[in-house]
Formats: sequence, structure tokens, C-alpha cells
Amino acid sequence: KVNLALQKADGHLSFSHGSASIGRSEVSGVSGEVGINHAPETISYKLNGRGRLDLGELYPALDQVLTDNVPKFAAKISSISGTSAFDFRAVDKIANLKWSAPVVYALKFSPQHVEFTLKGAPSPISIKAGDIEVIPDSIAINQVITAPTMPQSGNALLNGTIIAEHSHPIFQDFTAELHEICIDTWLPLILNPKQFGAQVAVGG
Repeated sequence: KVNLALQKADGHLSFSHGSASIGRSEVSGVSGEVGINHAPETISYKLNGRGRLDLGELYPALDQVLTDNVPKFAAKISSISGTSAFDFRAVDKIANLKWSAPVVYALKFSPQHVEFTLKGAPSPISIKAGDIEVIPDSIAINQVITAPTMPQSGNALLNGTIIAEHSHPIFQDFTAELHEICIDTWLPLILNPKQFGAQVAVGG
């Protein structure tokens, strides 16, 4: 189901108030512009919008986005379920009517009731708060609170950026505040032990 308001002027199609639903996911507030002066050889576009995603239903597509940006991290994830609010923006060109992932884009996720499983982890992990923004070659993590689902105690507060433009991801200004979490069990599942240091507060 798709709804869209279109206007045409000077070789450009402008659209606004766009909305769509795919399965249990919804997109709304979609607006942007498509340049058709040089169609079909080149079609430029820019768009933005927001919505709510069923991450379990869309996991194959989300897995591809993560694989394109942080392949080694994506390989550690075996499943995702739950819902997330999101907003997006993208700018690029389509050549000869052949679609490809946009060169300039940003996807910001605000997870809600999300659980995911890391390979080798003793239990699934829930995301309780925070934002995750995906842009080409990096993922920014802002005030993300995660916790193992079993046992239901302890949590971790994550902040920082994962850079994936090299053969191995680089964790830039990355911090993980662990509360009643076993550091030896969990942190090596995400970070290379050589890339982090640990500071322990008495009473944790």
C-alpha cells in the first residue's frame, strides 16, 4: 500500500506526504525530489522519511545493510526480532534505470523491544534504549542500553562509532559501561580484546 502526492516542474518531480506499508512495517512523512531531465540515462533523487520497522520480518534486508557496512560485525549476529522507530535520508543517481544502494544515505534506528542473538553468546540480548545511525562505512551508537535476557540482571551502556572502511572494523571513541555484567564473557563477542581497555569501579 502506497500513498504519495506528486508535483512536476522544470524537469523535476517533487513528492510529499508519502506513506507505505510492507507487511508489519510502515513508512510515513516521505518527501523528496526526482530529477528527470536526463532520464533514462541518469535520474537523480533525494528523499527522506520516517516510520516503524518490524526487524524480524525485515532481517534479511537489514542484514545486507550491516554486511555492506560492517561485515565482520554483521557475521556475529544470528537473529534479530522486535520493532524500531527509524528515520532516513538518501541522495544519489540511478544510471540507465539500474537501481543500486545510494552512495549518500543515513538510517537512524531507535530500537523498541528489540532482541538479537550473537553467535557464541550465552543468551539473547535486548536493546532497551538509545539510537543507532548507519551511514556509509560506519555505525554510530548513542546511549544504547543493552542487557542479556537470561539472567535478567545487569546491563551495558554503549557509545561510540564503528568504522568499517578497512579490512577490520575500528572502534572509535567507543565506551562500554558494564553494570553487573561479566566482561570476560560478553565484551570479546563484540570487540577485539586488543582494541579495548577495562576500568572497574568498586561496587560496579
